[in-house]
Amino acid sequence: MRVLPSVVAPLVALAASAQPVLVDRIAAVVDGEPVFQSDVERRASRDDPDAKAPQQRLRALARARLDLIDAKLIAKDFRVTPTDAEIDAAIDGVAKGAKLDRAALEAAVTRHGMSLAEYREVLRSQLLELRWLMTRSKERSVSISSDAEREALRTSLVVELRKRAVIEVFE
Repeated sequence: MRVLPSVVAPLVALAASAQPVLVDRIAAVVDGEPVFQSDVERRASRDDPDAKAPQQRLRALARARLDLIDAKLIAKDFRVTPTDAEIDAAIDGVAKGAKLDRAALEAAVTRHGMSLAEYREVLRSQLLELRWLMTRSKERSVSISSDAEREALRTSLVVELRKRAVIEVFE
């Protein structure tokens, strides 16, 4: 194969002169899997869009980082990912509950600054966590009848996962 010097030379020159560019940082590592700073910032902005003051923003970022760490632990513990069809059904259920058609729901998601792909990932994560909680509660013969009981069980289970995991957090 013959490569044309007129094509290769500019690419080599560009690569040699290019300055390193920071693309992302690692905010944490959970059992060898990175949690990226861009994901933490996106999550903090989504979950707490009014956190503008420096102290509020730092708290929102810390919460988002911990939520993403917990999500990785749950996904690793459960290893069952909702299918695209299940995500579609969840979107249809949200639309029906909000008395919107699917197109109107998608427009509302976009108006709130989230892409449809991001919204699907949020739903995927929520479905995964819900199934994980239901499975773990059945294994422990625990009945969940309120949000407070669900949150108490979730907290207890996540604390157990954190104890077994190797978690490194970077500031």
